[in-house]
Amino acid sequence: MFADFDTIAPEALRARAEGENLPLTLGALLDRTVERHGDQLALDFFDDGQRLTWRALRAASDRAANALRGIGIKKGTHVAALLPNVIEFPILWLALARLGAVLVPVNTGYTAREVTYALEDSDVVYIVVHDELLPLFESLEKTIIPKDRAVVVGKRAAAYPHHWASLVAAADKAFTPSEPVGPDDLMNIQYTSGTTGFPKGCMLPHRYWVAIGQSCAAAYGTQVERVYGGFNFFYMICQRFLAHCMIQGSALFVPRKPAIRDFMAHPEIDGALVGG
Repeated sequence: MFADFDTIAPEALRARAEGENLPLTLGALLDRTVERHGDQLALDFFDDGQRLTWRALRAASDRAANALRGIGIKKGTHVAALLPNVIEFPILWLALARLGAVLVPVNTGYTAREVTYALEDSDVVYIVVHDELLPLFESLEKTIIPKDRAVVVGKRAAAYPHHWASLVAAADKAFTPSEPVGPDDLMNIQYTSGTTGFPKGCMLPHRYWVAIGQSCAAAYGTQVERVYGGFNFFYMICQRFLAHCMIQGSALFVPRKPAIRDFMAHPEIDGALVGG
């Protein structure tokens, strides 16, 4: 499978990576993927039994964009994601891409002190938090993000006015942009591991995600049909995998808790690309 990757000359690899006119934004890349591969499988969160085609993923992200816009999220708004590996994570990412808003993925293994640092350092205004992680969120100072700027994924929490499923269900299906989104608009503030001190927030625009998806796809000497996303989605690797899948129309398989045993045991992802 990787023979071509092992032997391709650097100039040929660069030509492969640069030989196509690319969409300018993550949302435009999703549109192109739907045009080319709309009815193919895009996401399989197999532990939860949730699957979406590319067409269904765009529909879900468009509707989520309308829902988020309805509570005040707009271009430039910084939105934290405190989520495990659930299908709402990539839907949120692509919804924010539509709006021109900024995703701040938060490591679910952080302590309250570490979460506080990331939220304050990145100027987060809203947070999307899974009900499993509400105890962590509620241990933070209430002034960091008030409850009326938190959207709860999973079970409805009575103390929180915004529930993901309810907001999305009530939102319009068709999305019309309020403001233009360009390739240099910020898409992510992605935090490093903090090995040499506090984590650093890497500022990643739309251009970055389109380019890295194209580069990863070009690096392999064959069409990759299935990718095993054996990482937490708050790491950039799984988001990078999704960008790669958008380029090729591949399917991304994501476990709730990353483990190589899922990769070995799941018949549909036997032989899928897995890597870092």
